[in-house]
Amino acid sequence: MLSLDDVRAAAARIEGKVRRTPLIAAAPGKRALGAGPVSYKLECLQVTGSFKARGAISKLSTLSDGEIAKGLVTASGGNHGLAIAYAGWLTGRPATIFVPENVSPGKAAKIREWGAELIITGTVWDEANRAAMAHVAHSGATYVHPFADAAIMAGQGTIALELFADDPAIDTLIVAIGGGGLIAGIATAAKALNPRIRIVGVEPTGAPTLHASLAAGHIVELAEITTSVPTMAARKTEATTRCARRRSSCGSRAALPSISRAPPLSPPCSPAGCAPKPASGPAPWSAARVQMASVEIAAGSIVRPSRRALRALLRMR
Repeated sequence: MLSLDDVRAAAARIEGKVRRTPLIAAAPGKRALGAGPVSYKLECLQVTGSFKARGAISKLSTLSDGEIAKGLVTASGGNHGLAIAYAGWLTGRPATIFVPENVSPGKAAKIREWGAELIITGTVWDEANRAAMAHVAHSGATYVHPFADAAIMAGQGTIALELFADDPAIDTLIVAIGGGGLIAGIATAAKALNPRIRIVGVEPTGAPTLHASLAAGHIVELAEITTSVPTMAARKTEATTRCARRRSSCGSRAALPSISRAPPLSPPCSPAGCAPKPASGPAPWSAARVQMASVEIAAGSIVRPSRRALRALLRMR
């Protein structure tokens, strides 16, 4: 299983190659978000514009020179692709990024600016990923999974180390979920540092990958993706044999060993806010330590979801 030591080792590997992003107070504001102080961890200021650089560089530092020389390949909604393009730029080796057709034009342009080859294919990430895997089988390049990889998750978990260093009194974390790598890493580190911390995982109603798996009691593949946010649009999380061989946690039941199902928020979640609705029953997995919610976040507003939506999440118990 992924451990706090793994996350600390990742922090040492990525030091100097990614930014230590600031934690800032949400106040002042027109309305308070919760009963206590609320802060934002500004990963939007990361070298590639998102937290994904942490995992990519963490993974890069575990690869051999021979693996790197073969070139890096991945599939991404945009952010992980940018991070792997950056990794390729750092090493001076080629990177090939597969993205779906709804990729942000801005992200596509930035991927190319880092010197990577961009291939647009498929309507969702899963289809782009199949194309990436076919490319790897043909070319022999090194594939880097965006979330179901121990080194990737450990890298994302370094966010939690910085959070607790900056504010040891934090008692609740709200974490976005696409494939599950971010929350797997953060939950691993945060729970080890403070077993009483409350973690709320948030994913779009149009791609409730982990939420659906919690309801079913096992990993499920969504029949369709309707969210407009390509960077949070995986049809299913993963429990790959690669992760099993490394005895690491994958973005799934194994990744979050203490998950409970919290009341989802009624879709869609707009600037007018989101109203809670009753849960359909407890999840079959473990005690209440990580809560799940589904929120529809409009494209372009991931960094700043509506304040009423955040207040609703902070009220969840």
